[in-house]
Amino acid sequence: MKEAETSKGMSTGLTRVMERARKNPNGRMRSLAHHIDIEALRRSFHRIRDDAAVGVDGVTKEAYGEKLEENLADLHSRLKGERYRHQPIRRSYLPKGGGKTRPIGVSTVLA
Repeated sequence: MKEAETSKGMSTGLTRVMERARKNPNGRMRSLAHHIDIEALRRSFHRIRDDAAVGVDGVTKEAYGEKLEENLADLHSRLKGERYRHQPIRRSYLPKGGGKTRPIGVSTVLA
């Protein structure tokens, strides 16, 4: 099976998760947070579009990036300590043809 494009540069912890899931597709995993390292968080941050909409907290990618290493270290610590809680998703509606709209959810950058 060919590797997915997103698996390139993945941390070894996440690679192990991927391999375990492939070997045992019906298996359960309680938490994946302890497999995420700061480098994986940094890569995720850099994948966010520069012009991405802000979430309910109003924090832009640029503002989060001003103290990126400090923010990533704090996020990583909360993930490892099982203290991370995802913030609410901001609901927005995009116009479609015929006067209809399509709902989208906008996450926050500041986790």
